[in-house]
Amino acid sequence: MILRPEIVAAVIDGRATQTRRPVRPGEERCRYRPGGSYAVQPGRTSNAVCRIVVTHVERRRLGEVTPEDAAAEGFAGVEAFACHWLDLHDPVYREALE
Repeated sequence: MILRPEIVAAVIDGRATQTRRPVRPGEERCRYRPGGSYAVQPGRTSNAVCRIVVTHVERRRLGEVTPEDAAAEGFAGVEAFACHWLDLHDPVYREALE
């Protein structure tokens, strides 16, 4: 699982216990499975620094993120999480908001 370095640090510290992933076009199910063990990398070209075990997978809309969810993702709040998400997955929309 590729994460930004600051999120990897939050995973290692135990501050990040959730992650959201977009469902790719054509995918019906999440590619991560409960019980699966996945390597965590702080970038595409980096080596794994730890492993995580997925305990639960569910489909949720991005607008349903609560302050508690954002904190479990390793962010200070919903706005910080939303900015991060848009930077990764929809930078054009993020620029339009600003």
